[in-house]
Amino acid sequence: MQTAVSSPNHYADALRACLIASLKRPETAISTIKMSAMNLIAANRIDEGIELLVLIGFCKEACRYLQSYGRWHDAITLAKTTLPVADACDVVLRHAKQLESIGCWQDAILFYVSASRFDQVCYRTMCSGYGSYDTPCRLSDFFMNMI
Repeated sequence: MQTAVSSPNHYADALRACLIASLKRPETAISTIKMSAMNLIAANRIDEGIELLVLIGFCKEACRYLQSYGRWHDAITLAKTTLPVADACDVVLRHAKQLESIGCWQDAILFYVSASRFDQVCYRTMCSGYGSYDTPCRLSDFFMNMI
């Protein structure tokens, strides 16, 4: 764990520390692996750090790191394949809000549909000027009846 992040051996040493911790002190292995993951992410070895976080079950944190690095698609894919539905929806909703913040209303609306937030679909459709009050609410009723 003492290897400089600029060293080409940093990744191998981080993995070695994780292995030694899991063999010598299984009770502290998770904290060692998590620290190694965060160090890898800080050293811009995002994929390797995310991999370690997922390995020890910190998938929600891994999604947050991916989002903070602008890797929204990867975060949503990871969330939908590893997290409970409610937590996966939170990741999708964060992306929808991020899309709204940059003016991508249509894309945001699709993510609200993906998260089954039809109330937000109605509201966002009205706010973006894509229809009258009746149009989005009828669309919402249609989706709700499909469930």
